[in-house]
Amino acid sequence: MKLRILLVDDNAEKIGLIENSISLISRDLAVQCVIDTVQDIVSAKRRLHDCDYDIAIIDIQVPRRVGQVPDKTGGLVLLQELEESDLLRKPAYILGITAYINEIPESHAGLLDRYFSLVSFSRESTSWSQQLHKAFGDIVKSLTQQRRGENSQSTEAALAIVCALGSPELRSVLDLPIDWSILDERADCIDVHEGAIESPSGRHRVVAAAALEPGMAASAALCARVIAEFRPRYLAMTGIAGGMKAATKLGDVIAADVVWDYTSGKIVQKRRRQEFLPEPRTIDLDATVKGQLRRLAETPGVLARIREEFKGPKPDHDLELIFGPMFTGSAVIANSKFAATLGDMHRKIKGVDMEAYSVACATKYCARSASAPIPIILKSVSDFADADKNDDFQSYASYTSATVLYEWAKRFL
Repeated sequence: MKLRILLVDDNAEKIGLIENSISLISRDLAVQCVIDTVQDIVSAKRRLHDCDYDIAIIDIQVPRRVGQVPDKTGGLVLLQELEESDLLRKPAYILGITAYINEIPESHAGLLDRYFSLVSFSRESTSWSQQLHKAFGDIVKSLTQQRRGENSQSTEAALAIVCALGSPELRSVLDLPIDWSILDERADCIDVHEGAIESPSGRHRVVAAAALEPGMAASAALCARVIAEFRPRYLAMTGIAGGMKAATKLGDVIAADVVWDYTSGKIVQKRRRQEFLPEPRTIDLDATVKGQLRRLAETPGVLARIREEFKGPKPDHDLELIFGPMFTGSAVIANSKFAATLGDMHRKIKGVDMEAYSVACATKYCARSASAPIPIILKSVSDFADADKNDDFQSYASYTSATVLYEWAKRFL
Protein backbone atom coordinates (compact mmCIF):
# COMPACT_ATOMS: atom_id res chain seq x y z
CA MET A 1 0.00 0.00 0.00
CA LYS A 2 1.16 3.51 -0.80
CA LEU A 3 0.37 6.38 1.60
CA ARG A 4 0.71 10.02 0.66
CA ILE A 5 1.41 12.18 3.70
CA LEU A 6 1.44 15.93 4.24
CA LEU A 7 3.67 17.02 7.13
CA VAL A 8 3.06 20.58 8.38
CA ASP A 9 5.82 21.64 10.77
CA ASP A 10 8.35 24.49 10.93
CA ASN A 11 11.05 22.89 13.08
CA ALA A 12 13.78 21.23 11.00
CA GLU A 13 14.98 18.96 13.81
CA LYS A 14 11.47 17.80 14.60
CA ILE A 15 10.73 17.23 10.92
CA GLY A 16 13.79 14.98 10.68
CA LEU A 17 12.75 12.95 13.73
CA ILE A 18 9.21 12.51 12.41
CA GLU A 19 10.44 11.48 8.94
CA ASN A 20 12.85 8.94 10.47
CA SER A 21 10.04 7.54 12.59
CA ILE A 22 7.75 7.24 9.55
CA SER A 23 10.52 5.44 7.68
CA LEU A 24 10.71 2.80 10.44
CA ILE A 25 6.92 2.57 10.58
CA SER A 26 6.79 2.07 6.80
CA ARG A 27 9.18 -0.85 7.04
CA ASP A 28 7.30 -2.46 9.93
CA LEU A 29 3.89 -2.12 8.29
CA ALA A 30 5.12 -2.95 4.76
CA VAL A 31 3.74 0.28 3.28
CA GLN A 32 5.30 2.93 1.08
CA CYS A 33 5.08 6.48 2.41
CA VAL A 34 5.56 9.58 0.26
CA ILE A 35 5.96 12.69 2.42
CA ASP A 36 5.42 16.29 1.33
CA THR A 37 6.70 18.75 3.95
CA VAL A 38 5.63 22.37 4.34
CA GLN A 39 6.45 24.84 7.11
CA ASP A 40 3.49 27.23 7.17
CA ILE A 41 -0.29 27.34 6.81
CA VAL A 42 -0.36 29.13 3.44
CA SER A 43 1.89 26.48 1.85
CA ALA A 44 -0.18 23.72 3.42
CA LYS A 45 -3.36 25.17 1.93
CA ARG A 46 -1.78 25.26 -1.52
CA ARG A 47 -0.90 21.57 -1.21
CA LEU A 48 -4.35 20.67 0.06
CA HIS A 49 -5.93 22.56 -2.81
CA ASP A 50 -3.91 20.67 -5.44
CA CYS A 51 -3.36 17.19 -3.99
CA ASP A 52 -5.12 14.32 -2.26
CA TYR A 53 -3.49 13.01 0.92
CA ASP A 54 -4.17 9.90 2.96
CA ILE A 55 -2.73 11.44 6.13
CA ALA A 56 -1.91 14.96 7.30
CA ILE A 57 0.40 15.39 10.30
CA ILE A 58 -0.06 18.93 11.57
CA ASP A 59 1.93 20.73 14.25
CA ILE A 60 -0.39 22.72 16.51
CA GLN A 61 2.01 25.67 16.70
CA VAL A 62 2.99 26.62 13.16
CA PRO A 63 3.42 29.99 11.36
CA ARG A 64 0.73 31.40 9.10
CA ARG A 65 3.41 32.29 6.51
CA VAL A 66 7.07 31.43 5.96
CA GLY A 67 9.33 33.63 8.08
CA GLN A 68 6.70 34.51 10.66
CA VAL A 69 6.82 33.36 14.27
CA PRO A 70 4.79 30.23 15.08
CA ASP A 71 1.12 30.84 15.85
CA LYS A 72 0.08 28.92 18.97
CA THR A 73 -3.11 27.83 17.23
CA GLY A 74 -1.88 27.85 13.62
CA GLY A 75 -2.51 24.13 13.12
CA LEU A 76 -5.99 24.47 14.57
CA VAL A 77 -6.72 27.35 12.18
CA LEU A 78 -5.76 25.04 9.30
CA LEU A 79 -8.01 22.32 10.69
CA GLN A 80 -10.89 24.79 10.94
CA GLU A 81 -10.42 25.80 7.29
CA LEU A 82 -10.32 22.16 6.23
CA GLU A 83 -13.69 21.71 7.92
CA GLU A 84 -15.29 24.78 6.36
CA SER A 85 -13.76 25.16 2.88
CA ASP A 86 -14.89 23.26 -0.20
CA LEU A 87 -11.69 24.32 -1.97
CA LEU A 88 -9.39 22.19 0.19
CA ARG A 89 -9.15 18.42 -0.15
CA LYS A 90 -9.58 16.92 3.28
CA PRO A 91 -7.11 14.09 4.05
CA ALA A 92 -8.61 10.77 5.03
CA TYR A 93 -6.87 10.97 8.42
CA ILE A 94 -5.41 13.88 10.38
CA LEU A 95 -2.86 13.57 13.18
CA GLY A 96 -1.95 16.49 15.42
CA ILE A 97 1.51 16.64 16.95
CA THR A 98 2.71 19.10 19.59
CA ALA A 99 5.21 19.51 22.38
CA TYR A 100 2.82 21.93 24.10
CA ILE A 101 -0.25 19.82 24.64
CA ASN A 102 -1.25 21.71 27.79
CA GLU A 103 -1.41 25.00 25.89
CA ILE A 104 -4.22 23.98 23.54
CA PRO A 105 -7.21 26.28 24.14
CA GLU A 106 -10.34 24.73 25.63
CA SER A 107 -12.36 26.36 22.86
CA HIS A 108 -10.85 23.96 20.33
CA ALA A 109 -11.56 20.75 22.22
CA GLY A 110 -14.56 19.86 20.05
CA LEU A 111 -12.55 20.36 16.87
CA LEU A 112 -9.80 18.09 18.14
CA ASP A 113 -12.26 15.40 19.16
CA ARG A 114 -13.77 15.34 15.67
CA TYR A 115 -10.55 15.15 13.66
CA PHE A 116 -7.29 14.76 15.52
CA SER A 117 -5.48 11.81 16.93
CA LEU A 118 -3.16 13.91 19.07
CA VAL A 119 0.49 12.89 19.50
CA SER A 120 2.43 14.46 22.36
CA PHE A 121 5.93 15.15 21.03
CA SER A 122 9.02 15.19 23.25
CA ARG A 123 12.72 15.15 22.41
CA GLU A 124 13.45 13.45 25.74
CA SER A 125 11.21 10.44 25.11
CA THR A 126 10.32 7.98 22.36
CA SER A 127 6.73 7.55 23.52
CA TRP A 128 5.54 9.95 20.79
CA SER A 129 7.03 7.63 18.16
CA GLN A 130 5.16 4.70 19.69
CA GLN A 131 1.93 6.74 19.56
CA LEU A 132 2.63 7.54 15.90
CA HIS A 133 3.27 3.87 15.15
CA LYS A 134 -0.04 2.83 16.71
CA ALA A 135 -1.95 5.55 14.86
CA PHE A 136 -0.40 4.51 11.55
CA GLY A 137 -1.23 0.87 12.23
CA ASP A 138 -4.89 1.75 12.79
CA ILE A 139 -4.94 3.92 9.67
CA VAL A 140 -3.38 1.21 7.48
CA LYS A 141 -5.93 -1.35 8.68
CA SER A 142 -8.78 1.05 8.01
CA LEU A 143 -7.53 2.08 4.57
CA THR A 144 -6.95 -1.55 3.59
CA GLN A 145 -10.55 -2.39 4.43
CA GLN A 146 -11.82 0.70 2.61
CA ARG A 147 -9.85 -0.01 -0.54
CA ARG A 148 -10.95 -3.62 -0.60
CA GLY A 149 -14.53 -2.42 -0.37
CA GLU A 150 -13.98 0.16 -3.10
CA ASN A 151 -12.38 -2.39 -5.41
CA SER A 152 -15.24 -4.82 -4.93
CA GLN A 153 -18.05 -2.27 -5.31
CA SER A 154 -16.89 0.51 -7.60
CA THR A 155 -16.60 0.13 -11.36
CA GLU A 156 -15.24 3.63 -11.93
CA ALA A 157 -11.83 4.14 -13.51
CA ALA A 158 -9.52 7.13 -13.67
CA LEU A 159 -8.38 6.29 -17.18
CA ALA A 160 -9.91 4.18 -19.96
CA ILE A 161 -7.76 3.28 -22.96
CA VAL A 162 -9.45 2.23 -26.20
CA CYS A 163 -7.81 0.91 -29.34
CA ALA A 164 -9.13 0.17 -32.81
CA LEU A 165 -7.13 -3.06 -33.15
CA GLY A 166 -6.33 -5.87 -30.75
CA SER A 167 -2.94 -6.33 -32.42
CA PRO A 168 -0.65 -4.51 -32.39
CA GLU A 169 -2.43 -1.58 -30.68
CA LEU A 170 -4.04 -3.12 -27.58
CA ARG A 171 -1.18 -5.58 -27.30
CA SER A 172 1.22 -2.64 -26.85
CA VAL A 173 -1.01 -1.23 -24.09
CA LEU A 174 -1.05 -4.61 -22.33
CA ASP A 175 2.76 -4.76 -22.60
CA LEU A 176 3.05 -1.65 -20.40
CA PRO A 177 4.44 -2.31 -16.89
CA ILE A 178 0.95 -2.59 -15.41
CA ASP A 179 -0.37 -5.67 -13.64
CA TRP A 180 -3.27 -6.29 -16.03
CA SER A 181 -6.07 -8.76 -15.51
CA ILE A 182 -9.23 -9.52 -17.50
CA LEU A 183 -12.57 -8.69 -15.94
CA ASP A 184 -13.70 -12.31 -15.91
CA GLU A 185 -17.27 -11.57 -14.87
CA ARG A 186 -17.98 -10.24 -18.34
CA ALA A 187 -19.74 -12.63 -20.73
CA ASP A 188 -19.66 -10.86 -24.08
CA CYS A 189 -17.54 -10.35 -27.17
CA ILE A 190 -15.16 -7.68 -25.82
CA ASP A 191 -12.51 -8.37 -23.21
CA VAL A 192 -11.91 -5.49 -20.81
CA HIS A 193 -8.57 -5.45 -19.00
CA GLU A 194 -8.01 -3.65 -15.70
CA GLY A 195 -4.94 -2.54 -13.82
CA ALA A 196 -3.59 0.37 -11.79
CA ILE A 197 -1.11 3.19 -12.30
CA GLU A 198 0.73 5.00 -9.51
CA SER A 199 1.05 8.77 -9.84
CA PRO A 200 1.96 11.53 -7.36
CA SER A 201 -1.73 11.79 -6.42
CA GLY A 202 -2.11 8.09 -5.60
CA ARG A 203 -3.09 4.77 -7.16
CA HIS A 204 -5.55 4.93 -10.04
CA ARG A 205 -7.66 2.26 -11.71
CA VAL A 206 -7.16 1.87 -15.47
CA VAL A 207 -9.19 -0.17 -17.96
CA ALA A 208 -8.34 -1.02 -21.57
CA ALA A 209 -10.21 -2.60 -24.47
CA ALA A 210 -10.13 -2.87 -28.24
CA ALA A 211 -12.96 -2.67 -30.74
CA LEU A 212 -13.71 -5.77 -32.82
CA GLU A 213 -13.03 -3.88 -36.05
CA PRO A 214 -11.48 -0.58 -37.15
CA GLY A 215 -13.55 2.46 -38.02
CA MET A 216 -15.63 5.20 -36.44
CA ALA A 217 -18.78 3.17 -35.85
CA ALA A 218 -17.10 0.36 -33.90
CA SER A 219 -14.96 2.77 -31.84
CA ALA A 220 -17.92 5.03 -31.06
CA ALA A 221 -19.91 2.05 -29.78
CA LEU A 222 -16.98 0.85 -27.66
CA CYS A 223 -16.38 4.34 -26.21
CA ALA A 224 -20.05 4.85 -25.34
CA ARG A 225 -20.08 1.53 -23.52
CA VAL A 226 -16.84 2.18 -21.65
CA ILE A 227 -18.05 5.62 -20.54
CA ALA A 228 -21.37 4.23 -19.32
CA GLU A 229 -19.82 1.35 -17.40
CA PHE A 230 -16.61 2.79 -15.98
CA ARG A 231 -17.18 6.60 -15.82
CA PRO A 232 -13.51 7.34 -16.57
CA ARG A 233 -12.04 10.78 -15.91
CA TYR A 234 -9.99 10.41 -19.09
CA LEU A 235 -10.76 8.45 -22.26
CA ALA A 236 -7.62 7.88 -24.33
CA MET A 237 -7.03 6.27 -27.70
CA THR A 238 -3.60 5.03 -28.71
CA GLY A 239 -2.47 3.23 -31.83
CA ILE A 240 -1.41 3.88 -35.41
CA ALA A 241 -2.18 6.61 -37.93
CA GLY A 242 -1.10 7.84 -41.33
CA GLY A 243 1.17 10.84 -41.12
CA MET A 244 1.59 13.82 -43.40
CA LYS A 245 5.02 13.32 -44.97
CA ALA A 246 6.04 16.98 -44.78
CA ALA A 247 5.08 17.31 -41.10
CA THR A 248 5.89 13.97 -39.43
CA LYS A 249 8.34 11.09 -39.35
CA LEU A 250 7.68 7.39 -38.94
CA GLY A 251 7.06 6.51 -35.30
CA ASP A 252 6.37 10.11 -34.19
CA VAL A 253 3.48 10.41 -31.75
CA ILE A 254 0.75 12.83 -32.81
CA ALA A 255 -1.09 14.44 -29.91
CA ALA A 256 -4.26 15.62 -31.60
CA ASP A 257 -5.31 19.05 -30.37
CA VAL A 258 -8.28 19.09 -32.74
CA VAL A 259 -9.98 16.19 -34.54
CA TRP A 260 -11.98 16.48 -37.77
CA ASP A 261 -14.47 14.26 -39.52
CA TYR A 262 -13.31 15.13 -43.02
CA THR A 263 -15.91 12.86 -44.68
CA SER A 264 -18.79 15.10 -43.63
CA GLY A 265 -20.14 17.19 -46.49
CA LYS A 266 -22.29 17.14 -49.60
CA ILE A 267 -21.95 15.46 -52.99
CA VAL A 268 -23.20 17.71 -55.82
CA GLN A 269 -23.31 17.63 -59.62
CA LYS A 270 -21.45 20.44 -61.39
CA ARG A 271 -21.30 20.55 -65.19
CA ARG A 272 -21.66 16.79 -65.56
CA ARG A 273 -19.05 16.28 -62.84
CA GLN A 274 -19.63 14.87 -59.40
CA GLU A 275 -18.04 17.03 -56.72
CA PHE A 276 -17.67 16.68 -52.96
CA LEU A 277 -18.13 19.83 -50.89
CA PRO A 278 -16.57 19.21 -47.48
CA GLU A 279 -18.17 20.41 -44.26
CA PRO A 280 -15.66 19.20 -41.67
CA ARG A 281 -16.96 18.61 -38.14
CA THR A 282 -14.34 19.49 -35.53
CA ILE A 283 -13.85 18.90 -31.82
CA ASP A 284 -11.09 20.68 -29.87
CA LEU A 285 -9.32 18.68 -27.20
CA ASP A 286 -8.41 19.64 -23.63
CA ALA A 287 -5.89 22.49 -23.26
CA THR A 288 -4.67 21.32 -19.83
CA VAL A 289 -3.78 17.87 -21.13
CA LYS A 290 -2.04 19.49 -24.10
CA GLY A 291 0.08 21.57 -21.70
CA GLN A 292 0.93 18.49 -19.65
CA LEU A 293 1.98 16.58 -22.76
CA ARG A 294 4.16 19.51 -23.83
CA ARG A 295 5.93 19.42 -20.46
CA LEU A 296 6.41 15.68 -20.85
CA ALA A 297 7.89 16.13 -24.33
CA GLU A 298 10.28 18.78 -23.00
CA THR A 299 11.48 16.61 -20.10
CA PRO A 300 15.09 15.70 -20.96
CA GLY A 301 15.61 12.08 -21.92
CA VAL A 302 12.02 10.81 -21.79
CA LEU A 303 11.37 10.41 -25.52
CA ALA A 304 14.91 9.17 -26.14
CA ARG A 305 14.44 6.48 -23.48
CA ILE A 306 11.10 5.41 -24.95
CA ARG A 307 12.73 4.93 -28.36
CA GLU A 308 15.78 3.19 -26.93
CA GLU A 309 13.76 0.63 -24.93
CA PHE A 310 11.88 -0.69 -27.97
CA LYS A 311 13.58 -3.92 -29.08
CA GLY A 312 12.03 -4.44 -32.51
CA PRO A 313 12.54 -2.72 -35.88
CA LYS A 314 12.43 1.07 -35.58
CA PRO A 315 13.31 4.12 -37.66
CA ASP A 316 16.82 5.59 -37.49
CA HIS A 317 15.71 9.04 -36.27
CA ASP A 318 14.77 10.48 -32.86
CA LEU A 319 11.25 10.13 -31.49
CA GLU A 320 9.14 13.30 -31.36
CA LEU A 321 5.79 14.21 -29.84
CA ILE A 322 3.95 16.42 -32.33
CA PHE A 323 0.84 18.53 -31.75
CA GLY A 324 -1.72 19.31 -34.41
CA PRO A 325 -4.96 18.38 -36.16
CA MET A 326 -5.93 14.75 -36.78
CA PHE A 327 -8.39 13.97 -39.58
CA THR A 328 -10.72 11.00 -39.31
CA GLY A 329 -12.46 9.24 -42.17
CA SER A 330 -14.12 5.92 -42.89
CA ALA A 331 -11.58 4.52 -45.35
CA VAL A 332 -7.91 3.57 -45.33
CA ILE A 333 -5.91 6.11 -47.38
CA ALA A 334 -3.16 4.73 -49.59
CA ASN A 335 -3.03 7.56 -52.11
CA SER A 336 -0.63 10.47 -51.70
CA LYS A 337 -2.62 12.74 -54.02
CA PHE A 338 -5.78 12.29 -51.98
CA ALA A 339 -3.82 12.77 -48.73
CA ALA A 340 -2.47 16.02 -50.14
CA THR A 341 -6.02 17.34 -50.68
CA LEU A 342 -6.61 17.10 -46.93
CA GLY A 343 -4.05 19.85 -46.51
CA ASP A 344 -6.43 22.14 -48.36
CA MET A 345 -8.89 21.76 -45.48
CA HIS A 346 -6.29 22.54 -42.80
CA ARG A 347 -2.74 23.55 -43.65
CA LYS A 348 -1.41 22.24 -40.31
CA ILE A 349 -2.83 18.72 -40.53
CA LYS A 350 -0.48 16.17 -38.99
CA GLY A 351 -2.21 12.83 -39.49
CA VAL A 352 -5.22 10.84 -40.57
CA ASP A 353 -6.95 7.83 -39.03
CA MET A 354 -10.31 6.05 -38.92
CA GLU A 355 -11.35 6.47 -35.26
CA ALA A 356 -10.13 9.60 -33.40
CA TYR A 357 -13.17 11.75 -34.12
CA SER A 358 -15.52 9.09 -32.74
CA VAL A 359 -13.62 9.03 -29.42
CA ALA A 360 -13.91 12.79 -29.00
CA CYS A 361 -17.53 12.68 -30.15
CA ALA A 362 -18.41 10.02 -27.55
CA THR A 363 -17.11 12.29 -24.78
CA LYS A 364 -18.84 15.36 -26.21
CA TYR A 365 -22.26 13.74 -26.25
CA CYS A 366 -21.90 11.86 -22.98
CA ALA A 367 -25.35 11.39 -21.42
CA ARG A 368 -24.21 12.85 -18.08
CA SER A 369 -22.19 15.93 -18.84
CA ALA A 370 -20.89 16.16 -15.28
CA SER A 371 -19.29 12.75 -15.80
CA ALA A 372 -18.03 13.37 -19.33
CA PRO A 373 -14.43 12.17 -19.59
CA ILE A 374 -11.62 14.23 -21.07
CA PRO A 375 -10.51 12.75 -24.41
CA ILE A 376 -6.83 12.16 -25.21
CA ILE A 377 -5.79 11.13 -28.71
CA LEU A 378 -2.21 9.85 -29.06
CA LYS A 379 -1.56 8.09 -32.35
CA SER A 380 1.81 7.33 -33.90
CA VAL A 381 2.78 7.50 -37.54
CA SER A 382 3.11 4.01 -39.04
CA ASP A 383 2.98 5.14 -42.70
CA PHE A 384 2.41 8.22 -44.84
CA ALA A 385 -1.05 7.41 -46.29
CA ASP A 386 0.45 6.67 -49.71
CA ALA A 387 1.00 3.75 -52.06
CA ASP A 388 4.09 2.71 -50.08
CA LYS A 389 1.93 1.88 -47.04
CA ASN A 390 3.20 -1.20 -45.20
CA ASP A 391 3.21 -2.80 -41.74
CA ASP A 392 6.95 -2.47 -41.00
CA PHE A 393 6.61 0.02 -38.14
CA GLN A 394 3.10 -0.69 -36.85
CA SER A 395 4.45 -2.38 -33.71
CA TYR A 396 6.85 0.48 -33.02
CA ALA A 397 4.14 3.09 -33.59
CA SER A 398 1.70 1.25 -31.32
CA TYR A 399 4.41 1.03 -28.66
CA THR A 400 5.40 4.73 -28.79
CA SER A 401 1.81 5.98 -28.52
CA ALA A 402 0.97 3.63 -25.62
CA THR A 403 4.19 4.42 -23.77
CA VAL A 404 3.80 8.20 -24.10
CA LEU A 405 0.30 7.86 -22.61
CA TYR A 406 1.74 5.77 -19.76
CA GLU A 407 4.45 8.36 -19.05
CA TRP A 408 1.77 11.09 -18.98
CA ALA A 409 -0.41 9.04 -16.60
CA LYS A 410 2.48 8.42 -14.19
CA ARG A 411 2.98 12.17 -13.84
CA PHE A 412 -0.44 13.76 -14.22
CA LEU A 413 -3.23 11.24 -13.56
